[in-house]
Amino acid sequence: MEGCPDDDANVWYTILTGCLGLIVFLVVELVRKQVARRQTEKKNKLSLETKRTHRASLANDVVQRQLSGRISLPDGMVAPEEEIQSSVSSKVP
Repeated sequence: MEGCPDDDANVWYTILTGCLGLIVFLVVELVRKQVARRQTEKKNKLSLETKRTHRASLANDVVQRQLSGRISLPDGMVAPEEEIQSSVSSKVP
């Protein structure tokens, strides 16, 4: 027949159009998973930064209370500032 593609070409077009739905589905799933992963990473990073900030503020509160004399360290523990001072003074001849 004139103007029609070869029979071999029709078979390949049939296979391609049959698999087109699967190809589109796989691409959409890949994009969806990448977006979800990035959102999770961003949420985890924000959560980690929040935890670090919270821990730092708690540590700062403890140091401030200790310096103001409201709390004392358990026996055998040395405040970081005292430890640094003692190590510096022991190195000085």
